[in-house]
Amino acid sequence: AAAAAAAAALLGLVLAPGAGLGRPPALARGRVATTRLGMSTAVQDEVGDADYELRYAALGRLYGAPAAARLRDARVLVIGVGGVGSWAAEALARSGVAALTLMDFDDICVSNTNRQVHALTSTVGRLKVDALAERLRDANPHVAIDTVPDFASRDTLPGLGLGGYDCVLDAVDSMEDKVDIVRACVAAGVPLVVAGAAGDRADPTKVRVGDIANVRGDKLLGRVRKRLRQSHGFPRANGEVKARGEGAQIAPGKGKKNKPAVEWGVATVYSLEAASPVKVCSAGAPGAPPQAQSCDATFGTACFAVGAFGFAAAATVVDEIIGSKSLKQRKKAGLPTVFECDDVASVGDVAAGA
Repeated sequence: AAAAAAAAALLGLVLAPGAGLGRPPALARGRVATTRLGMSTAVQDEVGDADYELRYAALGRLYGAPAAARLRDARVLVIGVGGVGSWAAEALARSGVAALTLMDFDDICVSNTNRQVHALTSTVGRLKVDALAERLRDANPHVAIDTVPDFASRDTLPGLGLGGYDCVLDAVDSMEDKVDIVRACVAAGVPLVVAGAAGDRADPTKVRVGDIANVRGDKLLGRVRKRLRQSHGFPRANGEVKARGEGAQIAPGKGKKNKPAVEWGVATVYSLEAASPVKVCSAGAPGAPPQAQSCDATFGTACFAVGAFGFAAAATVVDEIIGSKSLKQRKKAGLPTVFECDDVASVGDVAAGA
């Protein structure tokens, strides 16, 4: 409060009686506001620091000052800013991280309205990364945001400078892309959080966080895990590594529900809820405008379930930033540390899951 009052005095502010120091109007933009007043860089920094403290002091009270300082310096890459990714990015921006990179090639469709935080009437047709970046800058003027309107693939991942991030969040829904993201992040030695399938789930209380080696009930994550084991040298449930095509990927009696598999140090967000068997596919009402034709009629979705995935993912990213244990676990598990961009995985029988 004292720092905020000093900053307010520097700006010549007069707060209304009873207004308190919670929301001093001229501090709403930190350095953005003070630059226009011709202040020196040192003064701008002082005012910006005061504004940051006002916005995010509660995080320090929750996690402690050292953890809050790490958050303030953290750089996070969010790959996929649809349902799960957009809510996670919002939570991370409001957690005071220093920098966010948002990666997604898609634009906003009107049918995204039920589950994506940046899907508004005014943003339909815009690139998701651009609309979300604008929203997050308004929420946190201190965060530096880069946008990458592209796919995440074995061709584009090497150019992202993964080693420069404190954590990566994978919120894409393609099995092949997830496999490449896991391999690239493991090779780069960067903590990673992988979001599982939020589609066809409606119960936010069933969302859980766990290592990918032990997740059950999520077919998408199961297929990712199986491909990594079969084609890319990731360890089986008992810790052994089989060459491509050599026998079963889960050893008999190992990796079952009552006996955890050897963890990989790759955190995932998944749901204990069985996917809903109800399937209602509509191509849009007769005579509806083109944008009303559904862009994504494959799965049923609900904001409160998808948002729960996103918030759980953001919380896990914060945990990794504050005190990551995943890198030590990866070393213990002996994960492969080379990401070969030209390595073509054999398809094999991946659909059955692992």
